[in-house]
This record gives sequence, structure tokens and C-alpha cells, in this order.
Amino acid sequence: MKRKLSKSLSIILTMTIVISAIIIAPVTVSAAGTANDIVNVANGEVGVSGSPNKYTYWLGSIGGSYSYAWCHAFVSWCANQAGAGDKVPRTASCASGVSWFKSKNEWKSRSSGYTPKAGDIIYFDYGSNGTYDHVGIVTSSSGGRVYTIEGNARNAVKVNGGYSNGYSLSNTDILGYGTPSYANNAPTDVHLDRSQVWYDLKDDIVLYPRANDADSFWISVHKDGQQLISQGVSVNGELRFSASQWGVGDYYAWITASNLAGNVDSVGINFSVVGAAGYNSVSVEKPFYDIDETVSISVSPVCAKGVVIGIDKANVGRVVTEQCDTTFSIAASQLGVGSYSSYFSVYNGSGGVDTSRVSFLIPERKNLGDEFIARVQNKSSKKYFTAVGNNVEGAEKKDDNSQLWKFVRLSDNSYKIISLVDDRALDVDDFGAGGGGTNVQFYNNWDCTAQRFYIYDIYGSYYIKPVCTDMVLDMSQTTNNLEVWGRGEDWAPQKFDIQKTTNIIHPAVSLNKKNYNLDEKVSVSASADGGVDYYGVQVWKGDKVVYQESFTANKLDIDCSKLGAGDYGVFVSCVNNYGSINTETVQFHVTSGITNDIDLDNSVTVADATLLQKYVVGIATLTDDQKLLADCNGDGVIDVRDATYIQKTIVKIPV
Repeated sequence: MKRKLSKSLSIILTMTIVISAIIIAPVTVSAAGTANDIVNVANGEVGVSGSPNKYTYWLGSIGGSYSYAWCHAFVSWCANQAGAGDKVPRTASCASGVSWFKSKNEWKSRSSGYTPKAGDIIYFDYGSNGTYDHVGIVTSSSGGRVYTIEGNARNAVKVNGGYSNGYSLSNTDILGYGTPSYANNAPTDVHLDRSQVWYDLKDDIVLYPRANDADSFWISVHKDGQQLISQGVSVNGELRFSASQWGVGDYYAWITASNLAGNVDSVGINFSVVGAAGYNSVSVEKPFYDIDETVSISVSPVCAKGVVIGIDKANVGRVVTEQCDTTFSIAASQLGVGSYSSYFSVYNGSGGVDTSRVSFLIPERKNLGDEFIARVQNKSSKKYFTAVGNNVEGAEKKDDNSQLWKFVRLSDNSYKIISLVDDRALDVDDFGAGGGGTNVQFYNNWDCTAQRFYIYDIYGSYYIKPVCTDMVLDMSQTTNNLEVWGRGEDWAPQKFDIQKTTNIIHPAVSLNKKNYNLDEKVSVSASADGGVDYYGVQVWKGDKVVYQESFTANKLDIDCSKLGAGDYGVFVSCVNNYGSINTETVQFHVTSGITNDIDLDNSVTVADATLLQKYVVGIATLTDDQKLLADCNGDGVIDVRDATYIQKTIVKIPV
């Protein structure tokens, strides 16, 4: 994009004809300056503004005035201050400046493809119309752009003329460059770089020396503290040496760049020629992997050019040989269930070495049966999974439901583990999102991965892994709390024994009806699948046990007169040598009267039939207990037929 003309540049254009007639005056200087010197002087002037100024007063008046376009006056003044006044024309005319450089064969046009350097004088022709409009001092060039300091850029000294990022070298507003023959600088940008930090014996050692403004170059190389090479070399290219000829060792090198102005050493560099590759460590991410996971094995090589992994399967042999990176990953399902060992071969051009082996296991998801009752015991602490409130803790063996768990196998061969206390399921809090130490509770039974568990038989112990996380169940050896932690190899808190009972499942209880009179019997029927030795019944009224009895048959009758009137709950314990399993609790009610005794006077008379008839026609009321007694024929409806039932009963007519 072409720059728009500023007001100051308009002044430049209007004064070009006048200025171009100025004769360039010879200048006498006390010393010869360098390109760096003029750039440093110009940098010190950034921010100076206004006209007339010290640059125009130094140059002199034009047409009796010191107020004129002063961009070249600035350039000439900087050269004079730098001791290079004889290298740059003393003039206010850009056209005269261009002509002066051309006359000395120190001119490079933009179209020539020349790359400017610090200290060059840049000339502009805005619009490419043949006029010489503006001038500045080049400070540097890189990346296809040139950077400047310019005077009279909007009537001030500005970096890049006030533009933030210099100018493209292909910008058509650039006319070309004056290239003054400054005095030599001492060599600059003296560097020695290497292609690698280390080389093996089959490599070439490649070094890259570079420097600016140097006439000769010298390289020095020391091996293990002793001088190996000291010789002249070419620069701004590459140096190539055979590593096998230099041999294994540690090296230190630098270059010296020289000209008439002096000698400059580069910063030294270190590199090595190494022998056979080695390694620091080899590891497998986990001691065992679920079949759905990805196996990850890593090596930390030393001076290796290549890595090959080998994986062997017990009783099978080699299953993987593959070139790889320092970490190798493979789906466990691709390997299959089994026991594995693995190692890496690391190598370079000098030789190689095999690492030590690491082992891992891909166990089978254990099928222990479709449905069973069991206790779960930690093999180290001997404590059992125990339902305590909403939590699961380790405790000594108890003969109650708190340590009995129903295992139900699901379609993916995982298990739901359900407490026999109240049908809640083992559950990993927040799906294990809290990481190691996340609590394991028992929670309302629902279908989620936090309540599904894979069981693995590993080296004689069961490991239990929630589907929701790659951690496993872990019973703290200090608090006995059940948690999840990352899998450890042979880690005692994670090793469990699953102790099945004799498969008592599906316990159930039923009553012959829900409402009873004091002269009736509650008929309790119990059942369960499996080896039940006997049953135990408990009848609760409120929070107290009011009746309990053991029985071996699956049916028991309880006299209501032993209970009294009220609301009750009853459950049955199914018992064998391994423990007991409770049925659900069933509710029933006992009224305060005897059969057909509607008026509750402890006898059945015509008065009972009369009260019932009055209730039917709406001239009497009955309590809830009386209503239970009033359905004499048990058809669920209170009507005149129940009164007839009482009358027939009184006179002993069969009903």
C-alpha cells in the first residue's frame, strides 16, 4: 500500500526544485565513523520536532530561510556527528543525494533486489513519478522488511517514519539506497551453532559458523578438555566432520572472527559424541488393565535414535514387535485376556541395549453366577463390608443382614451389589469424580455406572472395579472405610474374598388377610429359594417387638388375642448356617372386638344386627374398627346381608 502524502511531504515536493540546485559542500571530519555510529546518533534524535531546528541551522539557510524540508539535513547532520561526514552528502536535496551516491558507484536501486543493511541511506519516490521525495537512515532489515529512522516525518524525527512495522522491501515507494563506504566495524553477530546436542559414531558433526564484517575466521575445538582442532575456516556456511574420526567424548568449540578493527570470539558451544544408546527407566502405567482400557508402556531413553517394543504373552510368546515412540499404547482388547511382559530395544548408530522387563495383566471379568448372596472380606484386615447408616465400612463378622450382599450379574458381566438391609446398592460417590479416596456408600438402587462393578480374580484375590472409574475398591487399613483408589500391585487394601452363602435368595412373606378380630389368627406364610434351615418371625407394634417365634415349616398362625388391638408389622428371617436374610415387612391390623360383635360388648346378640341395620339405613355411625367387624360375610361390602348373617349365627342356622 502506498503512503499518503503528509503536509510536510507536500512542502518537500514544492521545494524540490529549489533544493536540487544547492551545491554539495565538502566536509572535513576529524575521524571516520562506522555504520553503527550513524545509527546510534539517529536513535538519539528520535522525538526531535519543529522547523527551523538544529539540523537546518547546521546546514545553513536556503533562500534566506532556515525553515524548509529538512529530512536530508537530518541525515547529513547524523553522518557528521558520527564521524562519517565524508561518507554522506551534505545537502537538503534528495535528488542531489541520489546523484552523489550514483557518482561514487554507491547506489543500489530497489528493483535490483538489494537487501539493505544498517547505515544505508534510503530514498523514497512516492507515486513512482520520478521525483525524489524523502530520505532516512536504515537501522536494520529482516524478514523481507526494512526499518528506518527518518527526519521531517510529519515534522519530527520518527522510527520508521511513524509506521509501526517498517516497509516491505518490495514497496514501490522505495527508490533505492545509498551505500556509504563506512569505516570497518569490528565483526558482529559472531555465532557458532550445532546441528545436534549429541552425535553417534555414524553421524557427521555439523557446525554452523557465522559473522558479519569479518575478513577471516578461526575455529577451536576441545575434546575432554584437550585441544583437538585450531584452524581457519569458511564462515556463514557449514562445517562437517566425521564423528567416528573424532571419537566418543565431550566437546567444546567456538570461532574467532577478525578484521582490521579487531577480533571477536563467539560464545562457546558444547556437544558430545556418544556410544551405544541407553535408558533411564521403563514403566507400565498400571499393574492390570480392564479389557476396555488402553495399555500404556513408556521408556526414558538416553541418546537413542530409535525405539522398538516387544510384548510377550504367557504361554503364547511374542505378540507385538513394533517401531514406536518413547510411549507405546495398544487397546487391551487387541491383546486379549492374559499375563504379559514387555521391554524396549533402544539404539543409535553406535549400538543399542534392551531394557529390563515390566509386567502387566489383562484379567478376565469374573462370572461368579447370575445371582447369589455373599459376604465380602478384606484379605488383609479380615474386616467385612458392613452397611452402617448410609456408609460402607469394614467390621468384624456379624450374624445379621448388614454384612450380606446380593450380587446380580448384568449383561456386560458387571455386578450390582445390593445390601440386604434395605435393598440399596453399593455406590461410588459422584461417580469417582473426586479421585483417589472417594467414598463408597450404599444408595437408592438405580441403573448407573456408579452402581455396577467388574470382579477380577487376580493371583488368588478378588479385585472389584467400578464401571464408572479405572480405580478399584479399597478398604482403608486405618479407618476401615470403603473407598476407591488407583490400582496398586499386590496392594493389600484392594484384595478381597467373596464368600457365598448357601444361596438363600428371593425371601418372601404373606398374610391371609390385612384385618383381623381379636378372636382370629394371623396366618403367616414364608418362603425363600435355597437352603433355609428355619424361619424366625417378628411382629412389631410401633418401635417395639411384641411377638417373636421360630418355626421350621413355612407357615405359622398367631393368635390375635396375644397381640391385642392395634396396627402391626411383621417380617420373617430366613436362616441357615451362613446367616439370615429378612423378608420385607408386611402391615396388618387387629380390631378391638370379636367376630360380629358390632357394638363391642364382648357378646354377639340381636343388638349387633340392629346396630348394623341402622348403619345401613344411615341412622347410626360406626368406628373404623366397628366397620371391620361389620363385614360379617367378608364380601367387602357392609349391607343388610351382614345383619342377616349375624341373626343366622345367633340361632345357629348355617351361613
